[in-house]
Amino acid sequence: MASLVITSGPNMGTFLPLGQGTNVIGRQESLPLQVLGKGVSRKHIRVFSDADQQRYYLEDLSRGGTWVNGEKVEQRIALLDGDEILIGNTSLLFRMEDVHGHRDAREVPKQAGQKEQGTELKS
Repeated sequence: MASLVITSGPNMGTFLPLGQGTNVIGRQESLPLQVLGKGVSRKHIRVFSDADQQRYYLEDLSRGGTWVNGEKVEQRIALLDGDEILIGNTSLLFRMEDVHGHRDAREVPKQAGQKEQGTELKS
């Protein structure tokens, strides 16, 4: 199961398990996956899985924008293991593995930061 790890911002070190289906992520209190931080919208991004393709996709729901690996998200994109996501001033790391088993979620970015991977655009 995939996860997001908050690598900077007020919740640094927290992991967000994605599971199957759709997850809306932002600062709104009612969201099950809440991210606090300057510039984070109430509903900032939507991350959802495609079980058939065994992939996760991201859509930007904000006015302020979302960046993946330094490029602004203009349309739905497929996420790859190790992708770095920026929402407001908060950074997230996408991992295809569940990081719940790690002693500290902050250990995961150190390992993932050693490899470079891109993001594919989905038409």
